[in-house]
Amino acid sequence: MATVWTVPLDILSRWLDSDEVQTFLSSNDLADASADPKVRLAQFATVTESLQQHVGETYTSVQAASAALFDGINTGLGVPVGLKLAALRLVVTAVHQTRPSPQPLP
Repeated sequence: MATVWTVPLDILSRWLDSDEVQTFLSSNDLADASADPKVRLAQFATVTESLQQHVGETYTSVQAASAALFDGINTGLGVPVGLKLAALRLVVTAVHQTRPSPQPLP
C-alpha cells in the first residue's frame, strides 16, 4: 500500500469541519499560534486559498505536498505548524497498489 497526498475536490468542506482547524481559530493556546485572532484568521484564509488552488493535485511525498501548499505563501505571517499538519492530514490518502495486468501471449 502506498501513501499519496491528494487534495480532494471537497477539501473546503473537510477543511471547515476539521476539529483541528476549529481549535486553531478559537484558541490561542496552541504552540506557534498567534495570540491575535485577526492574524490566525489571515493565516487560515491563506492556507484555505492555497488548498483551493491545488484541488485535484497528487503528491508522492509529504515534502512535495508541503512545498506545493505552503512554500508559495508570502504573507509575512507564516503558517503555524498546527495549521500545516491539519491540512496535510486532510489530504493524505492510502492507495492500494495493484500489479500490472499480464500481457497475453502472442
